[in-house]
Amino acid sequence: MVHMLKELKMKNSDIDIAVLVDEDEQVLKDYENKLDEIISEIGYRSFKLISIVDISYQRYMQYKEILPYYKNIENEGIVLYG
Repeated sequence: MVHMLKELKMKNSDIDIAVLVDEDEQVLKDYENKLDEIISEIGYRSFKLISIVDISYQRYMQYKEILPYYKNIENEGIVLYG
């Protein structure tokens, strides 16, 4: 189940997406290839460089005040779905 989807707006035209998922790390690994296929197709069609990172919601909540990448998501991310 997707808990939250955040987009980080960058100065260039790239699109960075962090998907916070209420599942464990193993389940996330199982979906990695499918996510890559989807994002590659969307990027190809839109002529944009799109990166997506799936993060366990529990891990994100545990480290959002510690890890710089997670801090950036927390401070600059835009909730697209919650």
